[in-house]
Amino acid sequence: MTAVVSQTVMPIGDHPGHEIGVIRHLEFDNSSTADFDAIAYDVVETTDYTAGNGTHRGYRVSIVPGEDRLSSAYEGTTRAVTRPGAAPDITFEGKWWFTGGTGKFRGITGGGTYKGQAGPAGVTWEWQGDYEVTK
Repeated sequence: MTAVVSQTVMPIGDHPGHEIGVIRHLEFDNSSTADFDAIAYDVVETTDYTAGNGTHRGYRVSIVPGEDRLSSAYEGTTRAVTRPGAAPDITFEGKWWFTGGTGKFRGITGGGTYKGQAGPAGVTWEWQGDYEVTK
């Protein structure tokens, strides 16, 4: 589930369809890994797209049940394939890494990859990676 808090998109004017965007949204996610299940995310992301294709980079602050927090960053690419008379097929992929944590996540390191797609039914993604918590 995702809720957009604010979003700004600015055309650059150098090429048709080239725009820079900034979005802040809240997410709620479930995971098969107990440490990362039922987490709320506060996400800030920037995009540099031409006709829906380009790069994105973002930061996530994750609030784990019990009030522990995780911080992470990510960057990747987005591809939009247009279809006549229909919404574009949008896919994205990239890498992510932890930037810090509190409570049981203090000293966390690690990262991995993600991929996903966006469409009329919403956004779906999967991520994978490794982490280690040193005390």
